[in-house]
Amino acid sequence: MMSVLGHYITAESLVRLAGTLLSGAAGVGLMTCSLYGWGRLTRHLAGLPNGTWPVSVAVGLSCIVFLGGLLNLCRLAFPAALGGIVLIGLVLAAHFWRQNRSIFNLWGRGTGWQLALQGTAVLILMGFTIAFELAPTLYNA
Repeated sequence: MMSVLGHYITAESLVRLAGTLLSGAAGVGLMTCSLYGWGRLTRHLAGLPNGTWPVSVAVGLSCIVFLGGLLNLCRLAFPAALGGIVLIGLVLAAHFWRQNRSIFNLWGRGTGWQLALQGTAVLILMGFTIAFELAPTLYNA
């Protein structure tokens, strides 16, 4: 056992932290893919060029916010409906990736070590955020 900032770190707490980080990374990955699918559909319907995947993810986010607002307006914003939106986005992403055969070329040009460095930075920042985020019960009475 080791004490860090007044908290004891045990093997159980490290396993729980690793599980939290892995589930958070999987959730971020799934949502990114879903937003990519919605963004590509929006670009296709608007007649815009494909562009880069980060912009497609941002366009997909705006599309999902719009759809969520419509569902809320119609009083249909239930977990099943929102899960359906995510699932449809994943199916759209798989369709576009299969259509373009570009699933292994998502990152564009660059060397392997540059991509590894960028990915490592993202994982460290995401892990820090997940590990030290306050529970909503502490600030949301």
